[in-house]
Parts: sequence; C-alpha cells; structure tokens
Amino acid sequence: MVEGAKLGFVTGARGIVPDAVTTWFLPQVVGLPTALDWCAVCTPPANCSTQLTASPGRSPRTSPPVFAALTRRILWRIAGMDHPMHAHRFDSAAIAAMGRLADAAEGVEPFLQKRRPEWRLSPRRDLPAGLPWPEEPEFDLPG
Repeated sequence: MVEGAKLGFVTGARGIVPDAVTTWFLPQVVGLPTALDWCAVCTPPANCSTQLTASPGRSPRTSPPVFAALTRRILWRIAGMDHPMHAHRFDSAAIAAMGRLADAAEGVEPFLQKRRPEWRLSPRRDLPAGLPWPEEPEFDLPG
C-alpha cells in the first residue's frame, strides 16, 4: 500500500449496504472482525446514536442504524458462503431495498449540503423485508 493512502467504505455514510461483493471478499482478505470495523457496523448499544466509535487513529464516522444492523447481518451470514455469487445476489437486493428508504436520501443530501445527517429509521422497525437471505442448511442429529 502507498504510504499515506486511505481506504474508505462510504456506502455506510450514504445509507446503503456495501457494494461490489465487499461483504464476501473483504472478510476473506482481512478477516471478519476487521471487515466489521472497516464497514463501521458497530453501533453504540446505549441509544443506537449515529456517532460510531472510531478505531485508534481514525476519525469517528456516522452511519444510519438500519445500515449498521443490516450490514452486520450480511457480513455474518455471508462469511460462511462458499462462493461470492451468494453475496452478489443478496447485496444487489439489499442495495435496491436500502435505496428506497429515507436514510439513503438522508445519506446523500447532508453530504451535498455539508451538514451532519439526521437518521430517522430504526433497525427494530425499518429493516427491509423480503430479502433473499441465503438458505441455512438443515440440522441433522447424528445417529
């Protein structure tokens, strides 16, 4: 890496989930804990405020709570998949669903207006429904 280069995943600050199959490739390259950190999917437990705790040497970022919750679920579910196409199918549907939510517009407008975003959606009530979650294998008892 070039000294002083920066890597950013701005989709979170804009209110949509990571794109370009990041949810499959990133954990493969840097590990799941680092991928979770880099995608800023850790929301404070107390009140789910939008201010995220930054890693040492990094500035705090803001991400919508619905984005954080959905991205965390995606990263955990996709982590065990054997092919990136599983992530591609899901990421594409999640991006389309998140793009229809109010927080996606609130992610772009404050950026253009140079103001802090005001996230209004809640993971408890506003997560997109009907996403094509990968099927879980059946559990078979030995014996």
